[in-house]
Amino acid sequence: MVPRPASPALLLVALSTATILGAGKVTGRTDGGWSVGFLEAVTARETARYTDAGGTVGREVVSPLTNYFVGRIRRTMAEERPVMGGMATAGRPATRRRCA
Repeated sequence: MVPRPASPALLLVALSTATILGAGKVTGRTDGGWSVGFLEAVTARETARYTDAGGTVGREVVSPLTNYFVGRIRRTMAEERPVMGGMATAGRPATRRRCA
C-alpha cells in the first residue's frame, strides 16, 4: 500500500540551482610536509510556489539556508608519496519552515 500525503500539492516551480551567498577556500603546505585545505560555503534558503488540491497557492521551502564545510589534510614524504591523509565533510541545514 502506498501512503497518501496529508495535504496533496502540485509543485509549480521547481528549484534547479542553489544561490551561494558566500564561500571561501584556504590551502597551504607546512615545512614539515603537511598539505592542508579547507572550503566553506553558505547557500540561501530557496522556496517554490505550489497549488494544493483545493486550489490554494502558497510557497514552500525546498532548500533551507545551509552551511557546507570540507577539510583535507595530507602528509607527504621526500619522494612526494602520500603516506597519511584524511578528509572531513559537513553540511548543516537550518530548520525547515513553511513560508506564508
